[in-house]
Amino acid sequence: MDSMVLTALLEAVSVLAGVLIAFSIDAAWDNRRDRGREKGYLSALAAEIETNRERFCGYLDQLQSQLHTGDRALREIVFAQGTVDPGAVRGWLQSTGALYLELPEQAALSDILSSGGVAFIEDPGVRRLISRYSDALGRQRASQDNITMQWNAHFIPYTTRHCSLYDMVGGVPWNDGWVTPGLGSFGDDTEAFVANRDFANLIVHRIILVAMARDATDRLLVVIDELSGRLVRAA
Repeated sequence: MDSMVLTALLEAVSVLAGVLIAFSIDAAWDNRRDRGREKGYLSALAAEIETNRERFCGYLDQLQSQLHTGDRALREIVFAQGTVDPGAVRGWLQSTGALYLELPEQAALSDILSSGGVAFIEDPGVRRLISRYSDALGRQRASQDNITMQWNAHFIPYTTRHCSLYDMVGGVPWNDGWVTPGLGSFGDDTEAFVANRDFANLIVHRIILVAMARDATDRLLVVIDELSGRLVRAA
């Protein structure tokens, strides 16, 4: 009787051990599969972030240059007196040219968020930074929408009233140089053009918009750098 009990007990232990081993193998296989998916998500995100870093660093340099150009033009207009050199006026006109907005790559981030990929990321710090990165992109987009709205509200009405796009950035070849384009409603009267405060105010407003874009880009790059560094350590 004792031997039968012992045999039954051994068989039960063997079955239980077999079940536990099977579960362990399944768990190991699932974990291996999940880690593979995590690696795929994070590799794609890291590449995308690097692309956005390069893109927005270049955009930040462009914005800094535009701030410098606008500030210089504003100082020149403030201190200008009488008839102004047409070449200087043309430079001022160029300082109010179109303000380009940079758009980030978001395919990898969208894939992680929409497919539930966040659940496969083990590091909670990486998950938090991905959330911050997504929020930062949202704020960047909101800032750009605000800039576009203000551009449409202030710049386009002004250029419609006073000058065409050709008048602002064009020019007619003359000998080996360029003649200044017309000043729309001001014709060739540079003195009246400079004396009109609307144009100086336009440059001030554009400087503010460029500064807004620069600050939003700065904030986004801070988050990009944090997430990029964390992804490198997690790789």
